[in-house]
Amino acid sequence: MKNKGNAKSDFSKQLILEALLDIMEYQSLHQISVKEICEVAMVSRKTFYRNFDHKLDVINIEVARLIKVYMASIEETSDLTLANIAFLVFDLVNKHKRFFEKIVANHLLFLVSERILQEVMDVYKIRKQTLFDQYGAETIENVLHFSFGGFEHYIKRLLKSQERVSAEQIRREFIKISEILTLSI
Repeated sequence: MKNKGNAKSDFSKQLILEALLDIMEYQSLHQISVKEICEVAMVSRKTFYRNFDHKLDVINIEVARLIKVYMASIEETSDLTLANIAFLVFDLVNKHKRFFEKIVANHLLFLVSERILQEVMDVYKIRKQTLFDQYGAETIENVLHFSFGGFEHYIKRLLKSQERVSAEQIRREFIKISEILTLSI
């Protein structure tokens, strides 16, 4: 992303983001042109390219905001078990369901999940140092990769179904899954 500084630029970026998300209600990202985004946002193409290199940069504005929200919730959580991480991930998904539906429909969930995974790994290295000491960095990172891969598939399935599932239900399910994995697989 370009232009990071002034209020006018920030306002233009927000208009462009809102326009893109509105258009994504009925059109996939790859079908949307910069011209169309600019028409809906009522900004010039020059303004678009002054602030962004491409359409994914626009999506990344919202991704960055959601990562900040997620990390704030991580900071407030005293016990960083995988079940609690799952709770926080799915709480974020439930609170921002429309955005997640759009990125899943456009095969862009990785934009959020990979960033959250990296942030969680960084936090784990500090707050779960004893696990790193006991099992080694590679094992802990593999556990997190495995878990986040499952989270991605579960998010996709959850958003496709009409069933409403709370983050607390996900946490309880994750605990059951962990028990099953240790007992029978």
